[in-house]
Amino acid sequence: MDKVSYRLDVLDGDSLVKRYVIDLGRDPLRRKLHQDNATTPEGIYRIVSVRPTSTFHKAFDLSYPNDADRQRYRLLCPAGRPGVGGAIQIHGGGCGSNWTYGCIALRDEDIDELFQHPEIGVNTKVVIVGSELTRADVAAIEKHRTPAELSEVQRRLARAGFKVRGESGKLGPRTRNALGRFQRARGLPVTCDLDSRTLAALGLAR
Repeated sequence: MDKVSYRLDVLDGDSLVKRYVIDLGRDPLRRKLHQDNATTPEGIYRIVSVRPTSTFHKAFDLSYPNDADRQRYRLLCPAGRPGVGGAIQIHGGGCGSNWTYGCIALRDEDIDELFQHPEIGVNTKVVIVGSELTRADVAAIEKHRTPAELSEVQRRLARAGFKVRGESGKLGPRTRNALGRFQRARGLPVTCDLDSRTLAALGLAR
């Protein structure tokens, strides 16, 4: 799903099966940080439940917030702000203006079509890219990394002044926090993840 191009692509492996037009919230391009009834998250999610009957026709519930979302919230959200938010869906209701509370809206006939495919359901992967998290970033984040490779990331972070304790070779909350602080210090989008620009800044892009 691409927030910038307002499209949802259904893929079978790397092959495009169908493309749909989408609508977003009233602040369509900014990446969701906390509950605000305006922004849509960016990241790698799963469908966690299917709603054949919903407030907006039909809906797929998504697994927002993920680990990176929670860490971004802890790092960037000042005290007293709303919680990290949730209840993000792909649902019906129509297209024509950015009208949702941060969900992804389709025309009713388009979500009806998606519901006709039993292979689209619980545990289906949903990738949302946008102005902050690009397709190249998602490809880097999805790459399998060994404990040795993650230990090298942690060594590079420590050299830059962002030491990680107690998570050697693991991408846990402390490592995500260090990545986020490194990204903020370098003027990079704060993803709290191993995106392509962060790997390049650490000298690990290849």
